Amino acid sequence: ETGLNTPQDFQQLVIGRGPDGYLVRLGEVADVRLAAENERTLSRSNGVAGISVGVEQISKANTLEVARHVRDEIERIRPDLPPGTHLDVNLDRSVFIEASMKEVVIALVISMALVLAVIYLFLGNLRATLIPAVTIPISIIAAFVVMAALGFSINVLTLLGLVLAIGLVVDDAIVVLENIYRRMEGGEPPLIAAVDGGREIGFAVIATTLVLCTVFLPVSFLQGNVGTLFREFGFTIAAAVLFSSLVALTLTPMMCSKLLTGGSTRSRFSHLVESFFQRLSSNYESSLRRLMRRPWLIIIGTVIAAAFAAYLLRILPSELAPSEDRGMLFVSLTGPEGATLDYMDRHGRQYEEIVKRVNDDGAIVRANLRMPGGFGSTDLNQARGFMVLKPWGERERSADQIAQALRGPLSQLPGVRAQVITPGSFSIGNGAPVQVVLGGTEYADLVRWRDTLMARMQDSPMFANVLSNYEERKPQLRVAVDRNRAADLGVSLQTVSRTLETVLGSRIVTTYVDRDREYNVILQGRAEDRATPGDLDNLYVRSDRTGDLIPLSNLVKLTELGGPT
Repeated sequence: ETGLNTPQDFQQLVIGRGPDGYLVRLGEVADVRLAAENERTLSRSNGVAGISVGVEQISKANTLEVARHVRDEIERIRPDLPPGTHLDVNLDRSVFIEASMKEVVIALVISMALVLAVIYLFLGNLRATLIPAVTIPISIIAAFVVMAALGFSINVLTLLGLVLAIGLVVDDAIVVLENIYRRMEGGEPPLIAAVDGGREIGFAVIATTLVLCTVFLPVSFLQGNVGTLFREFGFTIAAAVLFSSLVALTLTPMMCSKLLTGGSTRSRFSHLVESFFQRLSSNYESSLRRLMRRPWLIIIGTVIAAAFAAYLLRILPSELAPSEDRGMLFVSLTGPEGATLDYMDRHGRQYEEIVKRVNDDGAIVRANLRMPGGFGSTDLNQARGFMVLKPWGERERSADQIAQALRGPLSQLPGVRAQVITPGSFSIGNGAPVQVVLGGTEYADLVRWRDTLMARMQDSPMFANVLSNYEERKPQLRVAVDRNRAADLGVSLQTVSRTLETVLGSRIVTTYVDRDREYNVILQGRAEDRATPGDLDNLYVRSDRTGDLIPLSNLVKLTELGGPT
């Protein structure tokens, strides 16, 4: 009734207009996949039949914009849905991104305020504070120009780069300002002090700027996931620092010559700070002179500090990235090979009871379990689910703590293997923090070494949920055709294979048109006629030579074995 019957119908939904004024359709910015799911939720203990619509943005699309447009489209579609039909958002990954962006923007504002406060405390002059303060917005806006030219976006990493850059971009302006301010305190006219002070310190400003760029730019050229993520981070900081150097050598001297014409006046607090640092400087000088008379003390202290640093490097834990709370958890239930949907449904109900017990504080808002396990999965022994947690400020437990509380009871769940995954930015494989890859020439060798490795890891208290993605437990029936016997009886291999394909699998033989839609005609044996290997005794093939029907069991040999999943 709404015209949303196929993935193509969803792709044609208009979600807005682009910068050029043309209509933008959902299929242009997102990949839409439909899958009928047997889905269970904690709020609806009975199975809920429905359609899951997975919307994933393409590589160049913006996650927040796609999520906003999808929500708007849901509100537009909802009034036209048939009675008893609900359309809601189950899982939205943009919530974490948006919350992270807000936190970084808050940190950006706080860092800017703190930088200006520190500058004022040390300079003690409001007009002098205004001069380096102007450098911050100019450098950031100029960095945006470079980001736009390179095709970067405003994201968490680029904003973090700007947070770090705020403390760096004012350095050059402060150095130039202090040098000009010192000359003016010595009696030079403002214009001459600005020209000579800027020229005097210019080489040092350029040198420090290039040093900072050589520190941050190499991060952008790292290989792998780290390089991909931090490429925009390094370029953003380098661009902001370069423009701050340009501002410090041009705009800062000009503003000093115009704004500091009334003389150099400092506040009482500024004089107190200055006197404190003068005493600190004199004490440092006297201590340095005493140490220089005993150079062996400096050498011994340096060796001890280096040894202690090396010791800390060995004992401190290391990881690619710290764990983070994304407000969601993923769950995997794996039953024995050949398990039925009813078998997994029984264990799914036990899983739900465990989640209810763990969720005594209401930190889990919604928990869904899908059987089979999500989009494109046809393995009946697999169930996949996710849990949406309360917003971060409304719960006391973190995602890691909730996951740890679930792992204990779920590990005791008989008949299935359960795994709770906390998603992260740098997760690899199935989301596990550690992944070991074995390679070789023979599967038998891989299995032997895999079992050895997994046994050692399971004996170690450092590892939990040790899993292998190569398992030779899937029941298989290998069919070998007796070619000589088939040739003697006049039966071709094509006839044998086509018969097995049609009865045991399925085959599209033709199509027909009904109400302007084309449908496939599929041939397949009934389920009760292809349930056991003995059912092959009931299949016959026709001889091309005599035309007689020959039992298929006389031509093939069956071997039952366990193969890889």
